[in-house]
Amino acid sequence: MDTERQMETTIAWCVATMERYHDARRTRHATLQMIGEVQAHTSWAMESGLGLEATHARIFRPVQDALMHRYGPELGARLCAEFYDAIEGSTAFRTHASARGAARV
Repeated sequence: MDTERQMETTIAWCVATMERYHDARRTRHATLQMIGEVQAHTSWAMESGLGLEATHARIFRPVQDALMHRYGPELGARLCAEFYDAIEGSTAFRTHASARGAARV
């Protein structure tokens, strides 16, 4: 079962990945690296049985809040959109979303 420490670590890794992505030059390599890291960080949560809504509330929302706090409403919103796009591209997300008939969270 998921532990609070795993969730805190996942949140920290996701925020750090998005910070590195923001600091990097916008290249295809940087984008692909960000996508791979975000999907790797969040895959355990999607496959743990936590559920899409709980995963959103306990992991994705805190990442969004941290990015918005750090970068403000304009840049923070753009980074959040890229974060969510990376998640939605993962096999684990597509599997759970299609099973629930869910759209973008």
